[in-house]
Amino acid sequence: MAATGLLGINPFQKGINLDITSKPANLAIQLEQKEQAKKEALDKYFMDYEKTLNTNGMRPIDQNLFLGKLGEAKQYYLQNRDKILNPAKYGAEFQSNYNSQLRDAQSIIGESKAQLANDKVVSEHVYQATQNGKTIHDGLLPMIDASHLSIRDPKFRQVDPYALQFDDPFKLDQFEKSIFGGVEPDKINVGYRTNSAGQVINTYRNEYQPENLKVFANRAKSLYSTNPAVTRETNNLIKSGNYVDLQPFYQKLYPNKNIQNADPSDITAAFALSLKQLGKTVESAPVFRPSSQTTQNEYSPEEHLDRIIAETPNKISAVTHEGKTIEGTQIDLPEVLKNKYGMKQGNNTMKPNYFMITKNKGTVYPVYVQGQTKSGNDIIEDIGDPISVVNDLLPSMGEQYAGKAFLKKNFPTKVNTNTSTSTDEESLAAKMRRNRKKS
Repeated sequence: MAATGLLGINPFQKGINLDITSKPANLAIQLEQKEQAKKEALDKYFMDYEKTLNTNGMRPIDQNLFLGKLGEAKQYYLQNRDKILNPAKYGAEFQSNYNSQLRDAQSIIGESKAQLANDKVVSEHVYQATQNGKTIHDGLLPMIDASHLSIRDPKFRQVDPYALQFDDPFKLDQFEKSIFGGVEPDKINVGYRTNSAGQVINTYRNEYQPENLKVFANRAKSLYSTNPAVTRETNNLIKSGNYVDLQPFYQKLYPNKNIQNADPSDITAAFALSLKQLGKTVESAPVFRPSSQTTQNEYSPEEHLDRIIAETPNKISAVTHEGKTIEGTQIDLPEVLKNKYGMKQGNNTMKPNYFMITKNKGTVYPVYVQGQTKSGNDIIEDIGDPISVVNDLLPSMGEQYAGKAFLKKNFPTKVNTNTSTSTDEESLAAKMRRNRKKS
């Protein structure tokens, strides 16, 4: 029976009679071989696809996510291999689904690397802020924590490093200056004692006028509401429980009330007052021996000043401010005299840090210091008006330490000021005796 069909196959013959010399048969074989080679190449590509992916630079938390997605794609491929490799027979849906899963896994790599770079920028911003003494705003912490989750986690959130906000640190000196503006408590003399050397040590109590207390309290409460650093410092104080120690200062604002029932802003006010140790007593440095002042008539302000000069530590021989240089000796006058010679600023008084007395001991200058250089030298903020030793300082000391009766008896209404230019060799005591004889 004659053979029929494209390949010379006799359908009624027991075996297949394939005429491989015929051109159609040879073409069919070649096409079949090409199709098979194509499938094998595609199968190899799909099976080795993982090797083409570079996971270096991914965040560790995202690597498991990537491997999981890649594993799901592999599983889908193994389950639908024939359908994926034969889109002409089974349609393009299976191959399209598989390619989509591969792209999804691959996109995780890129997203993870980008997020790692973003994490580094955020970390750098946080580091720089903390190096400058700033602190992370409380609201940033949950955002940063969420950015460290896997990029496909529903709770993941990306942080914009250039939108980060940081809180300035709490600075006690700035806080104190904002509240008190350089106004120091009144030093109320509540007594004195003598030490083993016979020197007098005066005792003072720190107090403010009630109207000033209200002003300071309102400033502190306002800072609690407007300054995040002050708010955080107060809240930390409350959390620690140490705020109860502020009860004595709270009572200065709200007598007979308990700080445990106070508003946080009122605790800020009590904390501010505690910085000045209101109600506390402080002692002056030993200033003179009472052997020469057993009575009013025996007190000598000249000798007292000489003792102050001799006993003042860390002496400075000159100060310069805005081209003005004062040469002499640094002295630290008693607290009551600092209050007297302070610089008026509106309703407030700025106390000098110390005084400079000229070489001839005729003039004293108040010195105001605003800080120190790295080498430890004072940064002079201002030098106050000159104070005449003969006409002003010594009479003030006589009144303070021996009373007004001493002042009237020993100091005339007018003192000859020409003696203020006496030579350095003339002692302060001799100068005062000479002035008294002239009167």
